[in-house]
Amino acid sequence: MSDMLVVDEIEDENDYLAGKAKDVNAHVSDTRLDVSQCIDGNEAVKALIDDNGNAKEMAVTAIPDDGSTEVPESIRARSKDTGIMLVADASLSPAEYLKPDIKATSLLLRPFDDEECASTMKDFILDCYAEDDASGKKIVIGTRGKKQVIRVSDIYYIEARDTWVFFRLKDHEVGEYTRFEKVLKVLGDSFVRCHRSFAFNLDHLKGVKLSDNTVDLTEGLTVPLSRTYKNAMKDLMKDL
Repeated sequence: MSDMLVVDEIEDENDYLAGKAKDVNAHVSDTRLDVSQCIDGNEAVKALIDDNGNAKEMAVTAIPDDGSTEVPESIRARSKDTGIMLVADASLSPAEYLKPDIKATSLLLRPFDDEECASTMKDFILDCYAEDDASGKKIVIGTRGKKQVIRVSDIYYIEARDTWVFFRLKDHEVGEYTRFEKVLKVLGDSFVRCHRSFAFNLDHLKGVKLSDNTVDLTEGLTVPLSRTYKNAMKDLMKDL
């Protein structure tokens, strides 16, 4: 589950932004998005951190008519990792809110229509999810003109086919037009290459059959083991 805080003193706009965030998230990710709403800025800063000391992953903050940036500045001061999307009036100078001590990820200018809001919200949510790539939590992939978020832990193996890389999940696969080496770099050390065209998730490793040149994974899945990677696989099994 991911979480978002919407801070906007305009109640109708607050409700609209919260609803749009949920709608957009449902189209780009299987991850549940929990959205909290605040009208009062002081309450919002308190709501940013839960009882366990964890900050919300995303915050959508509306800049009031007077151009005050106290709320987003306070959010950033309390959490360096929270992604911030600003909503501001086009009449305000960007110099008033695009500050280094806020480091906003996205900006939505009023007046905006539904399409503009949905597009900005989508980019914001995907950018925030993409921030988790390096830590191995989620990865954003693009396929057939669309983007979606999948958990790295849900990937059993990846396979290169021509100029595409396919991500094998439990009961289906998702393809992306990209380079195999690029994906391996993003996924990190939890994925082990066993073949020129295959790499598997160590968390799903069940066993290795050297005589059959195969690597067995959970859920009955199997990937090939080529002679090139056999010695490395032997060493890996000794260390596990």
